[in-house]
This record gives sequence, structure tokens and C-alpha cells, in this order.
Amino acid sequence: MKLLERFFFTLGMLFLLNTLLGCVQEKEEMELRVLQFNIWHEGTKVKNGFDAIVDEIIRSKADLVSLSEVRNYNGINFTEKLTTTLMDKGHHFYEYKNDDSNLISRFPILQHSYLYSLKNDKGSIIKAVIDVEGQEVVFCSAHLDYTNYACYLPRGYSCKTWSELSKTKCIRLSFCSQSRDNIFKV
Repeated sequence: MKLLERFFFTLGMLFLLNTLLGCVQEKEEMELRVLQFNIWHEGTKVKNGFDAIVDEIIRSKADLVSLSEVRNYNGINFTEKLTTTLMDKGHHFYEYKNDDSNLISRFPILQHSYLYSLKNDKGSIIKAVIDVEGQEVVFCSAHLDYTNYACYLPRGYSCKTWSELSKTKCIRLSFCSQSRDNIFKV
């Protein structure tokens, strides 16, 4: 008799488990494309720079775009101009106005705030909470201080003035890289 009770108990549990699992709908995996883009003074330093920015965002098929060097020149809200132009080309993005670091999203932006605000053109970091199909996603955009851009050092250039460093300074930095003609063949 106990064997029969165990059988029906197990059968009942399997039925209950099957019913519960049937109620839980699996969410499909989703690919989220992200583009980090230093737009170098809103593209004003390059011929047709604004159009190139728009074209690259479209080409990348990015869902979230982090922008560095938004300046809002002449009182024009660059990010609004950008999203309006993208909309005119059939690509909807959400935005909010900010200086320096900014972002646009194909998904609604629920919240946004500074983690580090722009001071004396020394970089900034912003954070946004975005609703990606019911899931809150935190997305940050950072633009670091350009006056301490150390990637120039191994190439033999000052990270503060961008001028060529002397051979003596380059020799001391040779442990960082073998670029810049093998650091003068040291």
C-alpha cells in the first residue's frame, strides 16, 4: 500500500511541477548593442562631422549610445538635434539634455543623474536607468579628463601638452611600450 501511496504522491508532485512550470514564461534572450562614441566637439572639427555621427549611429544599429564631448554650442541642444535627425531617418531614440557626457537610447530613460559633473572641462560621468522591455538597466557614460591621457606616454608624447617628449623621458617610459620606433631603439 505504501508503494501505491508513493506512486500517486510522486505522480501528483510531477503534475503540480509541470503545471507550475507551464505558468512560468521564459523570456527570450535579447541582444543589446552599445556604442561608446567620442564625437570630438560634436563633430565640428571634421567636415560633415554631424552627418558622419548620425550615419555611424545608424550603421552600428546601437540600442544605447554613450556620447563624449557634447558641448551644446550656440545654445543648441545637440542631443535633441541628433535624435530629431535620427527620427527623420526612421530611427527613434530617447534623450535628455546634458553637457559633455551624454547618452541616447532606443528604450525609455527612466532616471538620470551625474556621478561626476563637468568642472573646468575635466571630464564627467553620468548614469541613466533605462527600461529595456520591462527590465531596468543601468547605463553610464564617461568622458575622462583629457589632460591626463596616459596612452600618449608610451608613444613618446606628453599627455598634458601633446608635444614630443625628449629621448631621455622616452627611455624612462620604455617599460610601457615598444611603440614609437621601439622607443628610439633602447
